[in-house]
Amino acid sequence: MRGVIALRLIAGALIVALVVGSVQAQGMQGLLAGMGAIADLPWGPATFLDLIAGLLVVAVWMCVREPKRAILPLWLVGLMLLGNIATLAFVLRCTLGARNLREVFAAAARPGSSGG
Repeated sequence: MRGVIALRLIAGALIVALVVGSVQAQGMQGLLAGMGAIADLPWGPATFLDLIAGLLVVAVWMCVREPKRAILPLWLVGLMLLGNIATLAFVLRCTLGARNLREVFAAAARPGSSGG
């Protein structure tokens, strides 16, 4: 249970940090202008590819982990719009009722599924 509590604290702190950082960055430069500036850097395309690869892996995990199929599209849209803020929110949701970290990250049983 201590691992689950630690994960909640870390995920919550990271959500706050990402939101604060995003608001500050938006105050200095708009999102699209910032993305254009990053894309123009030599490491920009590699950075975007890395982000896309990570978000795709998280999307697959969400599809496997989310027991309520009806809300899965909302998580995926959130992931596309908010990136790792949505990832961390999903991690927090997965900690609800979890007794250990394995339960947080393992595939959730769906009603009516045979488990295999």
